[in-house]
Amino acid sequence: MWSGLVADRELLRRAYSLDGVAEELLFVSGPLLVGVVVKSASPAAGVAISAALILVGTLALVSSPAVRAVGAAPSDDKAAGPDGTPGGRRLLGLIGMRHAVLVTAAMGLCLGGLDLLVVAFTEQRHQGAGAVSWVLAALSAGGAVGGLAHGAVSWRASNRARLPLLAAGLGAAVVGAGLSSGVYVLAALAAVAGLFVAPALTTAYLIADESVGAGNRTQAGAWVNTAFNAGASVGTAAVGLLVDRFPPAVCFAVAAVPPLLCAAVVARGAVGRPGLRRER
Repeated sequence: MWSGLVADRELLRRAYSLDGVAEELLFVSGPLLVGVVVKSASPAAGVAISAALILVGTLALVSSPAVRAVGAAPSDDKAAGPDGTPGGRRLLGLIGMRHAVLVTAAMGLCLGGLDLLVVAFTEQRHQGAGAVSWVLAALSAGGAVGGLAHGAVSWRASNRARLPLLAAGLGAAVVGAGLSSGVYVLAALAAVAGLFVAPALTTAYLIADESVGAGNRTQAGAWVNTAFNAGASVGTAAVGLLVDRFPPAVCFAVAAVPPLLCAAVVARGAVGRPGLRRER
C-alpha cells in the first residue's frame, strides 16, 4: 500500500519510518495497559482486550479507502539494474532480499529472547509484572525515537549499507543490557537497543520493496515480516532453555549473537559487491 500511495523513494522511507513509529508507540502503550489490567482483572481479560483491538484494527484497515485505491501495479521485474542488464537487476534484487530476510530473522531471534530475559531478570530481583511492563515500554519508546530520527535524517548511505550497522547496534546494546546492575539500568539500555529496532525494520522493508517488481512487493514484505516473527518465536524458545542454566549476562550475550553475526555477514557481502551500495 505504501509503495502504491507514495512514489517518491525518499518520501516512502519517511512513510515507512512513521509507520514504524506508530507501531512502536502501540508497543509502548500495550505493556503499560497490560500492567494495569493484570492488577484489576484476570489475565483472560487482557487476552480478550487484545482480541477486540485486533478485530477493530483489521476491520478499519480493510475498509480504508487507501486499500481500495491502491490496485496491483504492473510488474517491473525486467527493469535493468545498476549494471544496465535485467540479469544484474534480478541478481542484486535476490541478494538484497536475502539480506533483508536474514537480518530481520536475526533481529527476531534477539528480541524474542530479550522479552523473556526481561521477565527472568526482574524475577531474579523480586520485581513484579509492572517492572517488566516498564522495561518493555522503554524498549518500544526507544524504537519510536529511533524511527522518528531515521525518518527525519537524509541518509547518504544506501539502505543496504545501513542495515548491518543497525543490526550491529542492536546486538551491542543487548550485550550491554546483560551487564545491568538493576531494573532501571536495564530499562535505560533497553531504550538504547530500541533506537535501532524501528530503523532496522524500516530499512529491511525498503530493501525488500526495491528488490522486486511492483507486482511482488506484498510477497516481499510478507517474507520480511514472517522472518521476524519466526525468529522471535525461535528466540523465545531457545532462551527459555538457557535462562535457568546460565547467568543472565551469558543469556543476553547469546541473544545478541544473531544480529551481530548477520551484520558481519551482510556487511561482508556488501563490500564484496559494490553495486549493493548504490541507492536506487
